[in-house]
Parts: sequence; C-alpha cells; structure tokens
Amino acid sequence: MMNDDWGVLNKKYNVLDVIEQREFVLIKAEEKNLGRTVAIKTLKQPLDHHAERVKRFDEEITLLASIKQENILSVLNRYPVDELDYRLYLVSDWMEQSLDEVLQEPLQPDVALAIFRKLLQGVGALHHKNIVLRNISPSDILLSHDAQELKIASLQSATAIADEQTLPDDSPEYIAPELFDIHARCSVAGDIYTLGMIAYHLFLGRDAYRDVFADICSAANEKEQRLRWRNWHADPKLQAPPLDTRLAGVSPTVSAVIARMMAKNPGDRFADIDAVLQQLAGDDGLNHQTWQVPEMPVDETAGVKSTQRSWLFWVGAAAALLLSALLVWVIMSPGRTEAQREELYALYKIMIQTREKAEEAGADESVKPFGEAQQIEKWIMDNMKAGEFQSLKDKLLTATDLYEQAYQLMIKPEEPAPPEPEIQLELPPAPIAPVKTIQFQMGSNEEEIDTAVALCEKNVRPDQSDHPGQCARKLYADELLQTVSLEPFRIDRTEVTNRQFAQFVNEKGYQTDAEKKAYAGQWVDPIGVTKIPGASWKTPRGSQSKHQDFPDHPVVYVSMNDAQAYCQWAGGRLPSEAEWEYSARGTERRVFPWGNQWQHSKLLWQGSTPLRQSQAIDAPREVGGFPAGATSQGLMDMAGSVWEWTSTLTANGQSILKGGSFLQSNPSDLRAAVKLIAAADSANSDYGFRCVETLEHWPQP
Repeated sequence: MMNDDWGVLNKKYNVLDVIEQREFVLIKAEEKNLGRTVAIKTLKQPLDHHAERVKRFDEEITLLASIKQENILSVLNRYPVDELDYRLYLVSDWMEQSLDEVLQEPLQPDVALAIFRKLLQGVGALHHKNIVLRNISPSDILLSHDAQELKIASLQSATAIADEQTLPDDSPEYIAPELFDIHARCSVAGDIYTLGMIAYHLFLGRDAYRDVFADICSAANEKEQRLRWRNWHADPKLQAPPLDTRLAGVSPTVSAVIARMMAKNPGDRFADIDAVLQQLAGDDGLNHQTWQVPEMPVDETAGVKSTQRSWLFWVGAAAALLLSALLVWVIMSPGRTEAQREELYALYKIMIQTREKAEEAGADESVKPFGEAQQIEKWIMDNMKAGEFQSLKDKLLTATDLYEQAYQLMIKPEEPAPPEPEIQLELPPAPIAPVKTIQFQMGSNEEEIDTAVALCEKNVRPDQSDHPGQCARKLYADELLQTVSLEPFRIDRTEVTNRQFAQFVNEKGYQTDAEKKAYAGQWVDPIGVTKIPGASWKTPRGSQSKHQDFPDHPVVYVSMNDAQAYCQWAGGRLPSEAEWEYSARGTERRVFPWGNQWQHSKLLWQGSTPLRQSQAIDAPREVGGFPAGATSQGLMDMAGSVWEWTSTLTANGQSILKGGSFLQSNPSDLRAAVKLIAAADSANSDYGFRCVETLEHWPQP
C-alpha cells in the first residue's frame, strides 16, 4: 500500500511508512505542528465489511484512553468515522519494536526481568480498573529501541473481571487452561497464567522455548498447532520444566515465581499481580551462586608450584565472590540509571579478567603496577554502593590499565644481564629539549582505501542501500594523504554532554543557532535530512523530551558556532581536523580508534543495541558507553555516537566533522580518516563536539 493512499492525513501529518498487518494498517507519521513521530492505526478493510470489528476497535480506543499508566499505550488522538474519511483512526506513541521481535534471541536475565516488571505493572493497572486481558501475545506488547519503555498496545480481548467467558480468537499459545471451559468466568488468575507463559518465552528466547515445546512447534500446520497448545494447557500432568533448569544464569526466585504463575490449577497461582511484584522485589534476575571452596590437598613434594596452584584457585574463588557481591551492589544502588549499572558491571568484569590474567602470569603485590591496581580496587569495593558514577568508572578503567601493565611486565622475556661496565668518569647528562612538534600523516593511502572499499562491499548490500554506489572508490577521494605538524594539545576524553552545555547556557544566556532559526535537521527514512520545526538541544528526542532527562548524553542539535562558543567559555577551543584524527588514530595510524580491524560491538552505530545487532538506533547513548572501543589513551566514542565538529574549514568555507555517528550503517564511514562537510550554522540530531586545550608540552603517557 503506497503512501499516496493516505492523502487524507497529509494536512496534519507527514506519512513516513505504512505497515500492513493482518487486520490493521499501521502508519508511521510525523505531526507537522509538533514534529513528533506517532503511530496511526486503522482497520484494513472497509467499514461496511466489518461493522462489528469497527465497534470493537472503537471500544478498545475508549478503554485505552481511560487508563493513564506509563506501560499502557497513550491515546494521543482519535478520529471518528467521517471526520477524515470513512475510517476510524487511533493516534498513539510510536514504538520501534514489539516484544515478539525481541524474543527472537535470548536476553540477559536482568534485561528480561526489567521488561517483565514493566509488563506486570501495566497489567496490574488494568486489574485495578476491574479489567482483565483474557489473552495477549508478544506482538501486542511494544518496546522502545533500547527496551527502556514498554507499552501494552492491544486490549482487543479485554473484558471486565467475572464476565462470562468467550474464548478469544487469538492463538491459544498463552491462554490459561480454565478459559477453554465455556462456563468459566474471566479472572485475574487467567491473566497471571498468560503472563507466566510470556515470561517463560521472554527469558528463554525463541530457540530454547521451541526446544521445550518441540512437540507443539513441530505441528504440520497452524490448525494442528493450535490444537496441540490447547491439549497441553488442559492436561495438568504436563508442566514446563523449571526455568533455571533450562537457563543457568537466571535466579531461583525468578524461576520459582514464573513456575507458580504457570500452575495449571488457578488456586495454586498468585492471588494478584501485586503479589507477583512483591515476590520479585529486590531480585535482579541473575543467579548469584555461593561458592563452596573445598580444601585443597597439598602435595608436599611439589614445592612452590603446588602452593602457587592452590593460591591461584583461592584467588579465582574470591574473584567470583567479589563479582557476585559487586553485581548486587550495582543493581541495587539507588540513583543510577540502568545503563550506568550495566556499564559499571561490564567494566568490573573486564578488570577482574585482566587481574586474573596478570595473576596467572605470576604478578603479585611486589610488581608495582599490580600493587597500585589492588589499592584502587579496594577503593572501588569500598565505594561501589554509593560512589559517584564517573569516579567509579574512571577508577575501574585505571585499575584495568595497571593490571594490564603488570601482565605485560610478567610476560616480557628476561634480558641477559649486561656486562659489568668499565669504570669511567661520569659526566652530567646534556639537557634534552622537550619535543615541541610532531609529524603526523593523516588521510588514507591507496591500500587503506582498497580496504575501505572492500569493507563497505562486504557489509552493505546494494539492493538495501539508501545511497546506491556508496562503496564507489571515488567517494573516498577526499581522504588525501598528507603530513602535518602538530603542536602540543590535550583533547577531552568524552564528548560534551547536555549537563555541561546547560551550565554554559545558563551562565552566558546563550542561544544556539537552531533556537535562532527555530528548526534543526534530523534524518528521516527514507527522505533523508529533514527540517524539524522547534528542534534544539533542549529537546534532544522530540518536542516532548527534555535535556534534563539525558544529562550524560552528548549534546546534539549544536552548530560549529555553538561548539566554538562553548569551548571558548570552557577555556579551550575546537580541535582541528588533523588534531582530531591524530587523537583517534595515534602514532600507529590505526584505522579505527581501537585498532585496524572492524569490530561491530565496540561503538554505537546502526548495528549496536543492548538486545541484538539488528535493531535501529535513533539517538545517542551516555558518553563513554562503549569502553572497549576506546583509544589506547582512553578517549571514548571517537567512532560512532555523534559526528564531532572541528575548526577546519574547506576552501569554500564549509566546516568539517569527524567520527561518524549512530546513524551510520556502513562500517567504512566509521574510520578515523572519514570526514563530513556541513555549513557552520547547521545543527542536526547527530552533530556534537568535544574540545581541546593548547599545551606547552605534550602530556606524558
């Protein structure tokens, strides 16, 4: 169905995409007056063919509008029949994906539990309104791209508690067994069973779930599969195996709660959703095993080697205990976002792995970097519960670096002792003048361009490309190989954040170029960069958002002029193109900040997501969110995240940005040599910056 079929909407909306479903048409559109993205839902067939269905749809809209809860889909507008045309329209929030899509691959148990809690809270709100779902499927549950927001989007089967039962038309995969009895009354217990089935699917993921129900999923056709589901639900002897027997990482509490929710006898289930949530309170979804360390037999004849093996065993066991303890602290610590907790835990695991590697190589407190790292690790453990996020993050990175230094010292081959020096008259050393300038070769040579073209062709299919020919060699012609001289400078470790930019604006009363022009640019598929009225750094994710909600995200919708003004206020300046590229590549001239090989998980781009590598990313994340992609000097997000302004201008007065952004889908566009040309006063949803400071001498590594 083409967008032209929806011309009736053009007065108020820009139609971006049209998705045909079984009974409905879902239209992704942008409101012209507010610039926000919305979902417009309407029936697929003409009204006179499905008068009863139209009535049910209208009742569903009314029911959705009556419930104000963050996990229930918000009704933004409703167009009754004959207001726009012969159709009934529901306008609501646009959500990027359904739970059905997320279930395709297994999630971490803590991520799955966070989603499940939101679902429970939404259904609980319905129950408090005396409404039960009767049946719901994962396709009726919508999620934002990062799974931080959840909305129950369909109440087609909803009815009042204690109403007479009529079996829903939907698939019986998640329906409670008692609902197959036509004399049964609708109840909260039925919804609890359905949610338990969905949770079982959510935690296991598609493949493991299908393994459990292999006899059902292998049915020859849909009709046969429906019958098998019905028989499985109705047979009290058939029970799904406990979740923790199929998923080693899930907590026993979560496994027990879901098993009770899936009890075939309604009387064996929880009394209500509040009881389920209370049982899950304080649980993070993960299995924290208590280590039982057995006594180690000592081989008296083995000497030092036996002692060392025993010592390493105890260290490994202690590390596991510490890791479990840390995870509890991180998850339970109030005042941190879920993303911050995940990042600290990931960094901690890396530090532990690096320490264990150094210990296995023979490092201990007598090795200076190892001893320093242990002191820092002690500080981390003392402050993990209530410590400030950025301080903890910096300490974790520092300790990891020191453990790595200790490891390198231990594996370095011993050099033969030098011969005894002859006695000579010692003279004071001549003073060495500090290096003032360094030479750096920026751009790409022929071999590097060949590699870039090959990487592009490997990862971008021509029939799926928004830009046909984007792997053509001529597109890399501006990466001119040239040697430049650089004076000493220091570049910021991360991009400037909303919090930092807000301090500047408040102090100076500054107004950005986007605010002056009353619009900014944003990429809209399949149109390209589009002017969004009213967009600015203050509303980074649409007109209803606030920069205060994303304090540690990179500031966006800023122009080069805005970036220069901030850096000057902060006592620095914008980096030149050469300074920026040198910072990203280092003296080794790395292709990417982390090295010469493409690694999709080390940056934020269109192949990054906390769930899997196939979902669209529509906004930047917190700065420093991909520590594994840092440069050797610890600079974060030098690839992906947002394009960064430099002070370098082209011959025609245009400005140069570097680093690529979260919108990039071609890995070759994320190399440090790549540049983007834009007007100095342009401001887009993926434009940001960082500053540099001019120094007298180069900083010591």
